[in-house]
Amino acid sequence: MENRKEKKSWLNNAIMFMFALILLVVLLSVIGSVLNWQGTYSELNTVTGNTETTLVEVVSLFSREGARYLVGNVLTTFMTFTPLVMFLFTTIGIRFAEKVGLFQAIFGNKKRKIKKSVLTFIIVLLSIISTIVGDIGFVSVIPLAAIIFLANNRNPIIGIIASFVGMTAGYGVNLFITQMDYNLLETSNLSSHLIDKSYNVLINGNLIFGIVSTILLSILITFITEKFTTKKAKKYRIDDFVEEEIITKEGKRGLKYALLYALISLIFFIYMLIPFGTPLSGLLLDYAESTFYGRVFSGNSYVIQGLAFMISTTLIVCGWIYGTIANTLKNKNDFSNYLYDSLNNIGSILVLFFFASELISLFRKTNLGTVFTIKIINIMETLNFSGIPLIIIFFILVAVANIFQTSAVLKWTILAPSIVPLFMKANMSPEFTQMVFRAGDSITNTISPLFPYFVVLIGMLQIYNKQEEAIGIKYTYKLLLPYTIGVLIFWLVILVCWYIINLPIGIGVYPIL
Repeated sequence: MENRKEKKSWLNNAIMFMFALILLVVLLSVIGSVLNWQGTYSELNTVTGNTETTLVEVVSLFSREGARYLVGNVLTTFMTFTPLVMFLFTTIGIRFAEKVGLFQAIFGNKKRKIKKSVLTFIIVLLSIISTIVGDIGFVSVIPLAAIIFLANNRNPIIGIIASFVGMTAGYGVNLFITQMDYNLLETSNLSSHLIDKSYNVLINGNLIFGIVSTILLSILITFITEKFTTKKAKKYRIDDFVEEEIITKEGKRGLKYALLYALISLIFFIYMLIPFGTPLSGLLLDYAESTFYGRVFSGNSYVIQGLAFMISTTLIVCGWIYGTIANTLKNKNDFSNYLYDSLNNIGSILVLFFFASELISLFRKTNLGTVFTIKIINIMETLNFSGIPLIIIFFILVAVANIFQTSAVLKWTILAPSIVPLFMKANMSPEFTQMVFRAGDSITNTISPLFPYFVVLIGMLQIYNKQEEAIGIKYTYKLLLPYTIGVLIFWLVILVCWYIINLPIGIGVYPIL
């Protein structure tokens, strides 16, 4: 019994859990290579529009190539791990603004206290909306959710969980056209041409469905948070709650100027997105792309590449303005000292990032996730389903595959040339096929340790943990699983109902052709 308890405790530790997964990946890569696990899929040629057969094989990490990759890419993998870089940039700005008292001045007034369910709903909705430009919300909105919950005398752990689930479960929908719409568009369009050359997939083809789903999903996540998570979360010590501080006259003035600067920065940011032909207008766009959405959402646009830096810089300047006027920056050394201190106590999180980066990199190298995704095509081609059964089986298979292959773009590149024609033959539109994919793709991001920003959740939970013991993997999944189950049921119900009623999912676009 004692050994069994020790084993459970060992795997419950976040770092040891990731290390165990690394060993499992290495083992599976060897087994897959020996058993010749492989798969072929039809890849679209973006120039000709034709399909080309691509073979993918599992790569053993015990082979010469695998061992060289294992040893030679450790530092490069860690230093180029996108979540780490974004987390460090935004943390500097957020922690600096927090230290000078800016957030307490904004959120700490009891007269502005918000009803619990309303606060949770707002955080979840903002978390979903933040995915409009990709992953920046995971390193900016989640920390802010913890700060806002704490300022309202609520357990910040609950805010972290609600925000993370909002972003992961709601990654496939939004109130606006998102980077995801742009990333999937070309593949969806070319795949539809395999059946109908004249068909044109629109970038707003999922917009109506996205708007309705965003609101309903925010309500569902809020309900689960208030009814389940608040009861399961470990109690946060009352003496650690932030007490209300009376804001001085100087503080109010500092807050006014800080918010004014933030507003001006936002307006200037929008100005740099629109090409007026005036100085600095359209500065952040990628002019190698022909469309406006492409210029904003392409991987080479300065919006995507520089957003973390811009957010951090804005927070630092706002904090400096507030601190200078409110006199929370008392001397010339306080500014630099607060910046230095902004990265204090994150050593343990850096270790988590290291193991997470190696786990994800090694798993990608093995091609295990890609081969698993290809198997979906094989399964779908053997089944003679149409209508609702086809929707449900594809949705479930995508959700399962996403545990192992979390890149939506790569999965859609593999699946679309086979799945879109399959759905069109069943009289379902490519836009609806894409919507089913996006719904299934978003669910299991919440619980997959291979999702790059899962480590951000673990790290944030550790920062705000006030228990003697570190927050374990078992406890984390205990909080996350009710959301996964609830959202899975939600997506199945709404997709099937939308299909049966044949409501529009976009501007002039319906589930049924």
